[in-house]
Amino acid sequence: TINARVAYWPPYQFWQNGPQGISVDYLKKIGEKYGLDIQFYAADEPWAKALENLLNHRRPDILTTIHHTPDREKDIAFSTDYLSIPWVIFNRKDGDFIGGIDDLRGKTVAVQRDFVMQDILKDEYPEIKILTVNDTLEELKAVSTGQVDACIDNLAVGTYIIQENGLFNVKVAAPTPFPNHTQAFG
Repeated sequence: TINARVAYWPPYQFWQNGPQGISVDYLKKIGEKYGLDIQFYAADEPWAKALENLLNHRRPDILTTIHHTPDREKDIAFSTDYLSIPWVIFNRKDGDFIGGIDDLRGKTVAVQRDFVMQDILKDEYPEIKILTVNDTLEELKAVSTGQVDACIDNLAVGTYIIQENGLFNVKVAAPTPFPNHTQAFG
């Protein structure tokens, strides 16, 4: 039996009367093709805890979406990347103009704790202030309420969550200079 984590990261994975999403569908097909008993469970832990649990051989056995990094490859077996989505900057519709990453210098940006974007900003843009949060919804709510100036996240996930949660004062402000946010099974 393989325990697969399903978090709230739509449209790739979410729990709505059972496991749903693009990544869930892929994993179900893989399980059917190879005769694997995959048990999905609704995640109640934040990403950082799920990653820690995986590394310590506790549930989950597999993450349906994870980005390759050299550091992670030391301890995690990855599939081939099967998703590729642009990173974008989100801000409030009535916020300051943001045309690119340079416009975030001196501003506060929400990012998910232990997501690859946290490390990128720390290493490459130390003049950007970072607020770490647990998930994309928390990032976008921080933007919506003015707690932060912007957030950087996956285009598909961010726009889906904006629509589903009525955060209509948040918009895609600009692209980022970063390569696409690729995802694999880990």
